[in-house]
Amino acid sequence: MLTRLEALRVGDPVSDFQLAVEGCRFEDGVYLIEAGAYRVQPLASAIWKLPQDWADWVFYYANRAGLRAWDLRVSANVSEQKIARVGIFFMVVGRYEMLGTRWNLQPKLPAVYVSLPLKGDDLRTYLHWFHITSFPSGEGLAIDASSQSTPKRAPRPHHQS
Repeated sequence: MLTRLEALRVGDPVSDFQLAVEGCRFEDGVYLIEAGAYRVQPLASAIWKLPQDWADWVFYYANRAGLRAWDLRVSANVSEQKIARVGIFFMVVGRYEMLGTRWNLQPKLPAVYVSLPLKGDDLRTYLHWFHITSFPSGEGLAIDASSQSTPKRAPRPHHQS
């Protein structure tokens, strides 16, 4: 799925996006894959329905065993049956904190970045970090790439097969 998402470009047909998110659950305007090592979302949700002390204990020992929950959310804006923007948000429970990444591909950077004193390459691709305020808390890296980004200047989310 990540390989298909990485191949998307602004202006591609919406059918390419639909193929890339095939198998994802659609909820609240985004496509989701959740649960990670728990394999099934109901198990991850069931942990937090336990009394708090038990949930903390199960969460702690599951993480120590490497069974960490993760969450991938994908969205797109479409204009005239063509992709106008693609957004990917991924979070995983790390050993000590939540880790995340947010990646957006759009025709140009959002106005909030353009108003900063940026020049050259920074107007095409903008990298920054963000706080994660959920439980557990953590931090992530955000990549905003525009249509003017080049492969050298627009890093792609890296994954292992």
